[in-house]
Order: sequence, then C-alpha cells, then structure tokens
Amino acid sequence: MAGRAACCAVNNVNNKKIVHPKRSKDQMTLPDCAIMAGSIGAKTNTTMTTGTATPSCLITAADIACIDPLIGNDLCPLLRQFGTAMSKARFDDARGLIESFRGTRVPISASAEDSLCHLLLSACIQIVKAESAYYSLNFMVPKAFFRRESTLLLTYTQIKAELCRMDGVMGNTKISAAEDIRRRLIDFTSARVSMINVYNSFLVENFGLPSELTALTTVLSSVEHLLTLLVNHDSLTSLFTFVADEIVVMKLLLEVQLALIRCEFLQSLIKLKSAYVKLRSWFSSVGYKHTLTKTTVKFFGFGPQVQFSPLRLCSWTYEFYMLLLAKFSLYFHDSLQPQCSTGDFDHTVSAMKSPNFVQLFATFRRRTEPLCILLIANRCNAPDISPLIGYDCAADLDDGEGELRKKFLIFFKVGGEGKEVNVLLPSISILIQETSAKKSGTDRITYCYDQLMSRSFFVLPVEYNLYVSIIFDRRVSERDNTVHISLRLHDEQTLLYPLTYLSKYGCFSETQ
Repeated sequence: MAGRAACCAVNNVNNKKIVHPKRSKDQMTLPDCAIMAGSIGAKTNTTMTTGTATPSCLITAADIACIDPLIGNDLCPLLRQFGTAMSKARFDDARGLIESFRGTRVPISASAEDSLCHLLLSACIQIVKAESAYYSLNFMVPKAFFRRESTLLLTYTQIKAELCRMDGVMGNTKISAAEDIRRRLIDFTSARVSMINVYNSFLVENFGLPSELTALTTVLSSVEHLLTLLVNHDSLTSLFTFVADEIVVMKLLLEVQLALIRCEFLQSLIKLKSAYVKLRSWFSSVGYKHTLTKTTVKFFGFGPQVQFSPLRLCSWTYEFYMLLLAKFSLYFHDSLQPQCSTGDFDHTVSAMKSPNFVQLFATFRRRTEPLCILLIANRCNAPDISPLIGYDCAADLDDGEGELRKKFLIFFKVGGEGKEVNVLLPSISILIQETSAKKSGTDRITYCYDQLMSRSFFVLPVEYNLYVSIIFDRRVSERDNTVHISLRLHDEQTLLYPLTYLSKYGCFSETQ
C-alpha cells in the first residue's frame, strides 16, 4: 500500500514528460481520482519524482480515499428535489437534477450498493422521459396513417422489469435505503401501468356499461390505496402525491359517469362538486391553466393557430369534466328548472361552455321544427336507473298508462304537451325496444312513420339504456340529412365514448 500511495500520474504532452508533484490521498483532486479509477483492474506504470520507475501496481476504486461509494442515503435529498420537480411537471428540471448528480460520481463496481444506486439513477431518467410522454397523452391519440403505435405502456413495463432485475444486486442483506427506493419505484411504475390500462379502456365498446365503470373504479381504488400507504415516504412523498392526485380525480369522474347513466341526481351532484375541487387542486400543483392562446403569425397563408398546454392529460381531463357537467345540465334540466326563476335559469344555461347540449337541442328545434324532443330511460332492461329524476316527486302511476311511464321514464322534454306525449309513448317504447335489440355496428337510428297518426319517429341510443327520440307532426324522410347529422353529432358528443368527442372537438384537434 505504501507503494500505491507513492504512485503519481504522468502525462505526455508535446513529447515531454510532465511529472506531477507527489500528493497525499487527501490532496487528490476529482480528475485525479477519475483517472485512477479508470485504471481499475489494470496495471499502471508510474514514475517517481526522482524519475526512477517503480514496479507496476494494481489500483482499485476502493483504494482511492477521495471517492466514496454511493449509498442509498446519499440519494434521499436528491430524490426529494426530484419528486418536487416531477410533482410540478417540470420534467426538464427533474432530469437535469439526476444528470448533474451523476456527473459528479464515478461508478465503483466493487461496491454492490453503489452499483444499485447508479442503476436507480438511470431508472429515474427513464421515468422522466416516460412521464413527459405520459402527460402529452400520446398513448391515447387515435393512430393515423403516419403514426406508429404508442409504446408508452411497454416503456413503463420495461422500466419496472429492470427495477425488478436489480433484486439480486445487494444480495441477501437487510433492506437498505437504496433497496427501499427500488421497491418504491416499482410501485410507481405499477401505478402508471394501471392508469394507462384504465385510459385505454375508454376505447372499448362496452365502456359505458355500469359493470365496466365499476371495474375501472375498483382498479383505481386499489391503486389509490397502495399510494396512500406511500405518500408519507421520506424521499418520494411528492412523487407519489403527484400520481395520487390524478387517480383521485379520475375515479371521481368515472363515478360521476356511473351516477349519470343511472340518473342519480344527488350522487351526480356530490361527485361533480368533489371532482371540481380535486381537479383544481391537481391543476394548481402541476401549474396547469386551461387557457388557449392564438398565435398572430400566419404560417404559409393559414390563419392563426391555437396553442395548447403541453400537459395534454390535464387538458383532456378538463374536457372530460366539462362533458360530464354538460350531461348533468341536460339530464336534470327539467328537474332543476322549477327551482329558480326562468331568467336566472336561462342565463345559467346560456353561460355554459361547450359542449352545451341544451342549446344544441334548442338550435335543432328552431331549424327543423319537430313536435318534441325527448330523452327517455328504458328501465325495462335497467332497473338500477332511478325511478325519480332530480327533485321530482312520485306521481300517481297506478293506471296502465302510468305503468308504461314507469318503465320508459321521460326525463327531458322540449316541446309537446304532456298528454300528447303520453299518447305517443306506446309507439316510442316499441321503437326503443327495437333499437336496443340491434347489434352494435348496425345503423343506430331507428325510424318509423305512423300513417294513422301522421307522425315521424326517430330513436337513437345515447348511452347505456338512455335514448333520444325526435317526433315530427309530418312525414320526414328516413334519410333526412338534417336529422341524421344532428343525431350523430349528439351521439358523438354525449357520451358513450368521451375519447371520441374529445379527439374530434377537444384537446386533440391540433396537429400531433
């Protein structure tokens, strides 16, 4: 060891031999240490200050006193800063923190914990890249001919697999700080995999069914429970809170959707209020503001372009919330209207942002002059739909006609007198049952012209067992473009597939 301490570096510059003065271990600089650490496992020829050559010596990283192996506790302050940057969606800052720290430390292969720490730092950089893509929502953008399939789910799965493979690095020792961090990062990637699977479920055909919504909320509840146990982690609190906020919001929004399709007024109202509060808290933490600005510079003759926030996941979630709020205003319109003055109610409805389904129906009525427009719940196939809507009180439904109104519950009506609508209800109920029997993929609009009554009927499923029916007091063609375009527009905007609406009219409208 005395011979090793006497070793010093020799550089050949311009064919001249430069001999560095003898230094003690405490006087070595970081470049000296890096040079010597690079010679691990190799024999290095050195020259004494006297100019005489000494025997070759084997230098290992453990012999260099100025380089201490990394331990898990060294990462804790760094990960606290890293988690804070991530929780504010400052992905470049988070990546810069990790890379700056790595630049000051040389991996020491002789230390198992040092090796694990460097592997964890590499995993953190991969997580930053994945999170940036996750918040850009590229995995939910409908694939176009020029787009490749998103690999984000595979990316998180690979990060998780790499973290799991680090299990044997430390050996069978007690759980260290580094090992604890490794396990917590596995939990983080598992939560992200679950969330991507939940979002991808929005694209399936049976997304609007209560069973599917219940299953998704169950998944979110289990992930939320896992994160609840981790939010008080010493160094990763901010990171886990970052994910937990999103999960709470999404679970509430799905619970709102479930309450809406069952026409549960009070549950819808409570969940919407809670979702709004949590949404604001989440947006505030990541620094998201739902503002759209238009650029003034024209590009190749095209008009001003709308600039969107890079946090498209937040934009999508905001649009989803507004969609549910619009549905609530439509479904419970007739129940809410008697609760305030006509002027105040009309002002509130007109002030609502897009999508405003009440105004869309009103505009359609002015253009086409139908006898009435109805939203009807088919309780024959869905007894879980509430028999009373909003503030409505139980009516006298003991007669045969009342029994039909129980099974086919009208909860929104534009135009038409009550008695006249009741006369039309038997015909409407038959068309609704025919529509519900149709297979998916076929023409969803059911048409009928009643010659005896001189009435034209159009029926279209909205979501679950809710239907819209438009009746004309004249003969209207089955393929009337005005009616079909309007019905399909409402179908796309309401509802069975929120992604369909949002991708066409919402935050995906810009060039990807």
